[in-house]
Amino acid sequence: MQKLISILALVFSCSAAFAQDGYFVKAGAGVGSSNSSFGVLGSSHKANHQSVLSEQGQLNIGSNFGNWQMETGLSYLETGLSFVLGPGGSGGCVVGPNTNPIISSQTKSVKYTIQNPHLVVPLVLSYTLKSGNKFTVNPGIGVEALYNFKGKMAAEGISDASGINMDYKYNDVSGAFLLKFEFQYQLCSHLSVWCSPSYQKMFTSLTTKVPGDYMSHIYDRALLISAGIKCNLHCCKKPGATTSGAKS
Repeated sequence: MQKLISILALVFSCSAAFAQDGYFVKAGAGVGSSNSSFGVLGSSHKANHQSVLSEQGQLNIGSNFGNWQMETGLSYLETGLSFVLGPGGSGGCVVGPNTNPIISSQTKSVKYTIQNPHLVVPLVLSYTLKSGNKFTVNPGIGVEALYNFKGKMAAEGISDASGINMDYKYNDVSGAFLLKFEFQYQLCSHLSVWCSPSYQKMFTSLTTKVPGDYMSHIYDRALLISAGIKCNLHCCKKPGATTSGAKS
């Protein structure tokens, strides 16, 4: 957690350093799909992956300097995947470094779903393309620091899931790339609404490889569509400043 606080302090300092035209606050939520790739015995198991629902809630602050924007903040994100194991544990992977007796003895196919929750600190740089007086498009790119919580697993197809464990090691912090394409409509001088598709991909592993662990080095990715509101906190005019077109 200390690493996360240090990263948050750093990106807030960067945002303040670039502030010229005023600050803004953004809040929003989104849904989408996520999937993952991880090292197992045999690369063919990766074809068994299925996407799962991904959710995100975010609260960001940022600053404008010309057509450029820089923002950071804090968000909650869930990623994950699902896969199917055939009878006796075949057709997929064994979860954790120790073979699970329930998985090994199952007599029919079982669908397992893993959800990985994260706290996310982004640092995003975007550029405003003006398409009209009130409508703008803001493509952006950035990096994210993710504080990872222990994953949750659910099983469909077996009556007793009490032995299903998530006993492989999660890394405390991971890093991810972020691409977004934000559409914004201005309601008034201080308030706008926005909608943005985004793609997030980890460039560091979510888990640590453990000897004998069939499921390790997980890399999550998510495709989301988010929407929310943006409040512009315009800076006060400097003393002696005049409005455009004022008489001398």
